[in-house]
Amino acid sequence: VAILHLNLGLVLAARGEFAEAKMEIQRAAKLDPKNTDSMTALAKIAAREGRSEESIGLFRQVLTLEPDSYLAHLNLGISLVDHLEEDEALEQFNLSVKLNPQSAPAHYNLGRLLLDERKTEASIPELESACTLDPSHSDAFYLLAIAKRQAGDISRSLELVQRSIQLVPEQPRALYLLGQDLSSMGREDEAIVAWKRAAEIDPKSTEVLYKLTQVLREKDPSEATKYAAQLKAKLAEKQATSEADTLGNLALAAAERHEYTQAIEQLNKALQVCGECKEKGTLKKDLGLIEARSGNVSDAAITLREAAALIPSDPDIGSALTIVTRQLREQK
Repeated sequence: VAILHLNLGLVLAARGEFAEAKMEIQRAAKLDPKNTDSMTALAKIAAREGRSEESIGLFRQVLTLEPDSYLAHLNLGISLVDHLEEDEALEQFNLSVKLNPQSAPAHYNLGRLLLDERKTEASIPELESACTLDPSHSDAFYLLAIAKRQAGDISRSLELVQRSIQLVPEQPRALYLLGQDLSSMGREDEAIVAWKRAAEIDPKSTEVLYKLTQVLREKDPSEATKYAAQLKAKLAEKQATSEADTLGNLALAAAERHEYTQAIEQLNKALQVCGECKEKGTLKKDLGLIEARSGNVSDAAITLREAAALIPSDPDIGSALTIVTRQLREQK
């Protein structure tokens, strides 16, 4: 019976229905408390929802039951990285590689962390192992390309990033790196093609827009002007997002002091500043939750529905909507 609840929970989690998935997996865990698959699934859901401390605690429980599991060490290491505990994460990744030298994910995560810590030379053999063990691992080829470029081997970096793009063509970051390598080798026209493709896939990339603005200034001034205008618009949007974030944080602090009127005013102002910025869904969610806390369940229901349309997978919005909908029915 436990396995049925676990399997149902995994299916729900794969569909992004984390609240329902958690309930099923918790039932499985109660029926079979020593089942590490249930603990692992709950830990991964906690990580996906940003509860890294809970995730780390669950993965530690798994390790007490399976101390020689390379996968348990790997999962714990990934959660530790999310919690910015890189030193212990490095230990866990090293243990994972030691326990299973044939694991591409173990080598990849170790190499990625070493590269993040600017230990380029140490990262290269780990990333090379990941590429050898899993020739379809596009991210491993991309990171190895970065490492080789940092080590001064531009021609090898070019080969590797081309392989990464061959595996997954729609990669703005890899196309940007491809352009850098081509430009470093004097192949500027090809570099421009790569950067233009990156801008088509990710028109919000200020890095790519800036590069195109600079490189096209003499080659094609009209195109340079076009990219410069896009860059200016994106920088203005980022500034708006930053201002909206600040107002949103002030509103949350006011709500903590139970100053709901002030908090609601600040969040409405944040939404005006934000416009269609990437934080709109989060701001709507916070506004709806605070309206509910203030007792204005009618406005809260409207705002939370708008937030749900923007962030359909957020479990907090769904739970809050259920509560305010019930309260509205009770008021009638």
